[in-house]
Amino acid sequence: MNIGIIGAGGISLLHASAYRALKMPIVAVADLSRAAFDRNREQYGDAIYCSTTAEMLADPNVDIVDICVNTRFHADLVRQATGANKHIFCEKTMTESGERAAELVAHLQGYGKCFQVGYMKRFFPATRKAVELLPEIGQPFSAYIRSYQGGPRGGDPYDDNGWKPRDGKPSPVRTSACGGMLNMAGSHMLDLMGLFLGEPESVSALCWMPAAYDAETNSHALFRQKNGCIVHFEAALSPYSCNGEWGDGWDECVRINGTRGTLELFYTLWNKPSRNAPLLRVYSEDTKTHTEYRFPIADPFALEMAAFAECCRTGSKAVPGVAEGYYVDKIISAVYESADRGETVRF
Repeated sequence: MNIGIIGAGGISLLHASAYRALKMPIVAVADLSRAAFDRNREQYGDAIYCSTTAEMLADPNVDIVDICVNTRFHADLVRQATGANKHIFCEKTMTESGERAAELVAHLQGYGKCFQVGYMKRFFPATRKAVELLPEIGQPFSAYIRSYQGGPRGGDPYDDNGWKPRDGKPSPVRTSACGGMLNMAGSHMLDLMGLFLGEPESVSALCWMPAAYDAETNSHALFRQKNGCIVHFEAALSPYSCNGEWGDGWDECVRINGTRGTLELFYTLWNKPSRNAPLLRVYSEDTKTHTEYRFPIADPFALEMAAFAECCRTGSKAVPGVAEGYYVDKIISAVYESADRGETVRF
């Protein structure tokens, strides 16, 4: 399967590394900036440069289109790629809102090629083992899902120009992610909430950001799931540089409490998965024992790309796909709505 990447730099470099590991050739990279392509040329192998998306989509050698640009462009690029009848991999979040996501669901209905959204945490061996072991802890009645994005950065985390609008334009953070911590690290954890605990019935939320910012640094939400479980959710820009399971400032975990035990997952720094592997701990009330599961270090980007390529080859359904992408985008919109209105929002 030959790859065409839209967007030179940022997340595309992690995708390119995964494709190289899988020996999947990158044949074209499209970006408005030739300089961005030239800076990272060695990451893309023998790929040609395309100054427009249309030029890439017209290339019959491109089998898979990998969308690695700002979120606000995703929906339009997906539509263009479907017009060219390509397999599509779209980085998260799928769109900038639940409304746009619903439009994309309708557009992709009956599409004959594969479509996958980049929620790579699903592909960690620890995540897959947790799904396998979840029935052993009984009926979940509460869960704590947290993403604290910290780490060494210097200066005041609440006085960062990257989060401030200037000259009448949105901040770089809002421009790239269409929101703050909820859209960035938080969206991955919302995807895992769906994977482990299904659909929510309602949400009550609060968001906060410094006065000079235009994207929230803290999001807090209380979800009631359809299965009765109560989920305490938090996504925050953390001021801590050395907290977390591995002392690198990345403090991200899932804890699910069930009627027969507990399950805990601790995730590693998102763009440095080669440093550590996620950790899984399970407590069983039946045996009164704790079991800790440790896994070899694995690149989740390579694992998700391998799974997607297999779906493209076999024609099977890619997961997470458009339904899972819609799920997260819808929840994010509801969290913002609840915080703005100061009311519980029902799904």
